[in-house]
Amino acid sequence: MFTRLLPPSMLEEMAVPYQIDSDNANKLSGELVFCTLLHSMLYCPEMSLRSMAELFEDYTGVTIDHSSIGKALTKMPPMYFKEVFEHLAREMESEIKPKAPGPLSIKKVDATIVTISAKLLGFGITIANKLKSGPRKYIKSVMSMSDGLPSLLRICDSPSDMNDNNAMGNPMVASAMKGDLFVFDKGCSARDVLLAIHNKGAFFLTPLHSQKVRTLRVLFTSELNVKDMAAPKAGEPDFVVTSVEECIFENGQPTRCAKYKDMKLALVTFWRYDQHSQIWRSVTVMTNLPISADGKRIGPYTYEEIALLYRDRWQIELFFKKIKGHLSFDHLVNRSKNGIEIMIYMTLIAAMLMIWAKRVTGVTTGWGPVKVWLESGCRNWISELIRSQAHLYRQSARAG
Repeated sequence: MFTRLLPPSMLEEMAVPYQIDSDNANKLSGELVFCTLLHSMLYCPEMSLRSMAELFEDYTGVTIDHSSIGKALTKMPPMYFKEVFEHLAREMESEIKPKAPGPLSIKKVDATIVTISAKLLGFGITIANKLKSGPRKYIKSVMSMSDGLPSLLRICDSPSDMNDNNAMGNPMVASAMKGDLFVFDKGCSARDVLLAIHNKGAFFLTPLHSQKVRTLRVLFTSELNVKDMAAPKAGEPDFVVTSVEECIFENGQPTRCAKYKDMKLALVTFWRYDQHSQIWRSVTVMTNLPISADGKRIGPYTYEEIALLYRDRWQIELFFKKIKGHLSFDHLVNRSKNGIEIMIYMTLIAAMLMIWAKRVTGVTTGWGPVKVWLESGCRNWISELIRSQAHLYRQSARAG
């Protein structure tokens, strides 16, 4: 099953253009590093270079120093691991989840942060604080979820990237294609970013933040007093749309808003029941999707479907929580930019396997049971991958 997704011969063929084996003084091939990292992510609750070296010895019978793996991560080209990730994404695309309904490609975008002492990390965004430990470093990664598949948009390395308008806005604009619908939180709210997405023929769906707008027409209002409504019962909707308006950006200087005049906005206000606080909360989202001639649809969606699209943005937040809890994403085993990028791609590969396994097995609970199944199912596949590299790890033994 797993061999079909990634045959050992293909893993070796992908390494050829990058000349990984010839350039790596440690005699650890890219294929062996891939297998060692994936094995460690799936089998070790706490990843470390030492645990990786021990797993390598268990599979190959060859003893290597843990520093050899660290040096390999520092030197190997991340593009090799990116290519493996993209190959698996193509192979799994139709099996993980059918395309979201409608003609648009929906991309849920958000950023996640890993923090470490600035003394231990040369790469990252330095954040001063008053703690005794001194300044901290942030490793900020911008990711996207599209039809159930994760992808990496950017690894941030500038202090200006602490602002999501830069960190998230720039890669969204750069990658935007006609027909894309980006769904993201209010951290990225700069009007020029939204306009740049619009000018590329793409769309956005995000909360109305502090932007000033002028209402052009009211499309729908509800007299329902949501605050007095009881909590929804099982199977009942947990949100209610209360108003829809067509608007345009505006502020105190009309000349500064002239460039936004052709970007009409649909504002949808809905109330969502918060299970934690057990109260109804109001949310207003805006989108540049065109309003239909009869005013009853926004793009290809109903008002309720627009609210659902934004509510489902939470899936990427859950994804971050899962990769940190199950795949040690918040634990850095290498502190170079090169190694961190490799580890991010390996995390995404392991996560895709988890998502795929959940789909294949039909497990409806969390990632825990899926990981148990995957650990067992992957064992023979990883063993076969490592055996196919015997000539390389024997070379490691002679070199050691």
